[in-house]
Amino acid sequence: MKGTFTFKVDYRNLTFNFKIIRNITILQGDSATGKTTLINLLAQSLLPKKRHGISVITNAKYYVYTENSDRSWKETLENKKEMVIFFEENNTFIHTHEFARYVADSGNYFVFITRDPIKDLPYSTKEIYSIGCHYNGFKHIYEFNEVYKNFPYLDNNFDLIITEDSKSGFQFFSKFFCNSKVESANGASKFITYLDTLSNSDAHNILCIADGAAFGCYIRDLVEFSMDNLDKRITIWLPESFEWVLLKARVISFDSLTQILNNPSEYIECRDYVSWERFFTYLVEKYSDEKWKYTKGELDPYYYSEKNKEKIKGTLPKELQNINNTTKDSETKKMSLF
Repeated sequence: MKGTFTFKVDYRNLTFNFKIIRNITILQGDSATGKTTLINLLAQSLLPKKRHGISVITNAKYYVYTENSDRSWKETLENKKEMVIFFEENNTFIHTHEFARYVADSGNYFVFITRDPIKDLPYSTKEIYSIGCHYNGFKHIYEFNEVYKNFPYLDNNFDLIITEDSKSGFQFFSKFFCNSKVESANGASKFITYLDTLSNSDAHNILCIADGAAFGCYIRDLVEFSMDNLDKRITIWLPESFEWVLLKARVISFDSLTQILNNPSEYIECRDYVSWERFFTYLVEKYSDEKWKYTKGELDPYYYSEKNKEKIKGTLPKELQNINNTTKDSETKKMSLF
């Protein structure tokens, strides 16, 4: 299953408009914001005798999972194929390894209403939403709002740069930010533990680089850590992945690359790639030149040649392009995300 799926759900004076872009979407937020109403309307629209007045316009087949005491989740979902499946809150099984394997293999798209991160699923920081509402004079219009949007201010006088990656990405950024101290957290799950070790260090302005395509279950912890440690100024850069950076910069290129980067969801089969990060890795490994074949383990010096560093520099947020030539701005905000 691949592609982008649009939904318009109408009932009386309520309208929900939203898109499902990737195979895993997280919907969170406070009570009374519309989450339960949306799930109930979708569920009732599937009943043989649906509530009069419910209209669902979509280009997707969809299903709403509600707990059934007579059947397990595995029995209920085993025959669901090529569908967008919605889950109401408080289904604890979504946090199990067994369910994570099902998500990876099923070929379906999933929308989870949950306040807690799902640690076993590699979902994007861009696909974590809350529901916002505005009134147009006739109806209440509900839309999905990205929770972790870019922050407009940035302090770029960094004492330390930390990468999630301990291999190719770390090797590149160590060369790219050659006048700065660059260290690896040795994995997404270890970011907070690593930052804890810096409590007594001299590093106060810290840039964290992580693969946004699969960092969703850790982003809340990282943001909360930054807000709880007021002696640190933490900036977070979340490109899709290091491989995406190489493609975006055209360090590795091929005929259909522009179309893919402009609309990845149309090309990424979720049964094959549970996260976009894995798809971009596949592209880089497939299309890299045999003379300097890309591997995650050991980065060929070709990739951090001056020519390619200059290409990649142009794809970075402008605040990072001259990171070693900036001065501290005391007026910038404490934590930035971009």
